[in-house]
Parts: sequence; structure tokens; C-alpha cells
Amino acid sequence: MAEPACYDRVHRDGGGGGGFHGGGGAFHGGGLRIVELLNAFFDLVVPGVIASGGDILKYVGDAVIAVIAMFPVTGGDPTPA
Repeated sequence: MAEPACYDRVHRDGGGGGGFHGGGGAFHGGGLRIVELLNAFFDLVVPGVIASGGDILKYVGDAVIAVIAMFPVTGGDPTPA
């Protein structure tokens, strides 16, 4: 979940009823709506990464940097399944 400081920054710099101008054009929903959408997105992505045995390394804007092990880490043969 986004911290209140994140909402404050988005609201001050890109929301507040004006428009949030990202790479794809204007978003007219205000800073709170952007934070709500990001939280909903992360609520879908993060459990999938964790359920796959992965770790979230960082949140970057509207992206997640994560690692998921390709091979078992039980000490056996690293041949893919």
C-alpha cells in the first residue's frame, strides 16, 4: 500500500483535480485516485510473486522489481523441471 506521503506528493505534483500527465496522456482523477489504482495493481501483482516463491525488491512508479527463482534452492540438481 502506498504511504500517505506518496499521496501528498502525487496530489501536490500531479493531481488535485487537474491532470496527471504521464507518458500516455492526461489522467483526470486526482492524486488520491492514482494512489488507489496503484494499490489495486500492487494488490494483484505482489501475491502472485510471493506465491511463486519470489521476493519484491522495489516498487518503481507503477512497476514492481521482483526476483523469482528459476531453479529449486534445495541443494539438488539445478536442471530445470
